[in-house]
Amino acid sequence: MNYGDYVKNVAERMNLPQTETKRLIKQSFETIVEALDAGEKFTIPGLGTFGTKTREQHKAYSPFYEKFMLLPRKRIVTYYPSSTMKDKLNEGEK
Repeated sequence: MNYGDYVKNVAERMNLPQTETKRLIKQSFETIVEALDAGEKFTIPGLGTFGTKTREQHKAYSPFYEKFMLLPRKRIVTYYPSSTMKDKLNEGEK
């Protein structure tokens, strides 16, 4: 499913125009990004928890340059799925 399909699906379920749905989704994503940028965790019940952590600088091998390079320190986004989501995805696995 791509973004357009997602917007269409949500619009149909909520009985809203796609333009309004797009605006709501965009605002939701911006709110999540602002919370993560402030260093807060963001939990969506039934989906999971988003957070950030810092990856320290480290050496990594570049096959293109055929040498080790020092990669800088940076913040990354983490995601931990909820147990509800895990159970839902694994229902048919038994």
